Amino acid sequence: MMGGIAAILAVLGAALGGRALYALFERVLGKDERPRPSAEIWGLSILLGMGFTSAAAFVWSDLGRPLNARISWIQMIGGALCGLFAIFQHQRRNRVIPAAPYPHSTALVRACQILLGLTLLAAVVQTLLTPQRFWDERAIFAIKARVLHETQSIDAEELRHPDFVQYHPRYPMMLPLLERHVYALAGEFNDRWSKIWFPAMYLGLVLSYAGVLSRRYSADWGWLMALLLALIPVLMPDEYGFLSAQADAPMACFHGVAVLCLWDALQDPPGTRRRRGIILASSVASGAFFVKDEGTAYIIIDLIAWGLTAILCGGRIFPSTPEPDRSRSLMGHLLGIVVFGVFAAILLTPWMRHRATLPTTTEMHYWERLKSHRLLEQLATLQWSIPHLLHRMFAEWQQWGLSWWLLILAVVTAPRRAIAGPQLFLLLNLLGALAAFVVAGMLAPAELKEHLGGSSHRYLMQLVPVAMLFVAAVWSPTPSKSAAPD
Repeated sequence: MMGGIAAILAVLGAALGGRALYALFERVLGKDERPRPSAEIWGLSILLGMGFTSAAAFVWSDLGRPLNARISWIQMIGGALCGLFAIFQHQRRNRVIPAAPYPHSTALVRACQILLGLTLLAAVVQTLLTPQRFWDERAIFAIKARVLHETQSIDAEELRHPDFVQYHPRYPMMLPLLERHVYALAGEFNDRWSKIWFPAMYLGLVLSYAGVLSRRYSADWGWLMALLLALIPVLMPDEYGFLSAQADAPMACFHGVAVLCLWDALQDPPGTRRRRGIILASSVASGAFFVKDEGTAYIIIDLIAWGLTAILCGGRIFPSTPEPDRSRSLMGHLLGIVVFGVFAAILLTPWMRHRATLPTTTEMHYWERLKSHRLLEQLATLQWSIPHLLHRMFAEWQQWGLSWWLLILAVVTAPRRAIAGPQLFLLLNLLGALAAFVVAGMLAPAELKEHLGGSSHRYLMQLVPVAMLFVAAVWSPTPSKSAAPD
């Protein structure tokens, strides 16, 4: 019973702490004159709170302080109090938050919300039915969480011993630190209750999509697309999705929401709204980096896709605004790219410094092996890897809920909207991510079919939210609502 209470308190404390962090962003970066839906605020707050909870614990331990129950209770209570204060301050302003900028069907919105509530409840129940049982759950993340709980330090000797933590000792530590947080609050090790974080991430993903799409289009479209995303089988109820304690569904969550925030920001002209969106996107992308190593590649892909979109669109990515000066607009995007990258680098510096001190065992060393001559030598691998990816995406449609087929149909049925600035960014982002996976197969010191064949299902899972965002944007019944210049 104590484990269940501790799990609930841990999630509530993190979500409220994230709500306080969201309010801090508003205060520092400027108030939003066009309010955001509650779903968007809470979806982002959940993810920001999880990232901050784990990062704060990491920095605390990196400073030589113990990760004991006391610091976990301080984090939980402090986050809850700060979040409640932020909510109180928000309500004092007596601002009515519109559900969407366009008329919508209230009945459809309520139906989608009810179905999402039932789906989330099913995810929570099914997640907590079993302890962690898959290899990656236990050999990569759970073992580190237990060491963190028992030694109360990220510098524990066991975490530096290659024979003890022999499988990806350099993997980021968000998930082990979150699981340890539950153990510390409960006062015991119980890897069933620590899985509560994964349906919470599922909720954060769905609410973020519902809120942003409701604000950009209409509430019924936003909640309908969020429901379709939530019901994609590979995310839930696939046993490797949000029902397990592996890192691929969390990566889909953090990477998907980071791209969502950046896509949203790119539709605003230069000013407060875009700056805040870029910082939010960078924060969530840093969370993806702290979940799994793929986060490194995703940040680079996000920036390249953004830069290419700005160049191809002549700097005019956001719609329904006066034609900007090309050179000034491109410089604005370049500055935004620098801000995104620098802010992420600042957030991730403590982890990268610590990571360099950890042993390597099964790491693939992709960056060290990234040489032009090696890529040329491995071109023959494309004859297998590309058809394999296409087969996974389109022949195994039962796992993807037709998401990849819908993406192709969206391009075919609405080609002009598909290559409009914001959607072009999403398309380039997806193509870049798929290209990165193929290149990884060319570089990895492992048997190609075993390496890519065993990981393609999980990697494509990480991209599904971005694919569905593209479909939602292209097929939206109304054009995107853009803010006036600040």
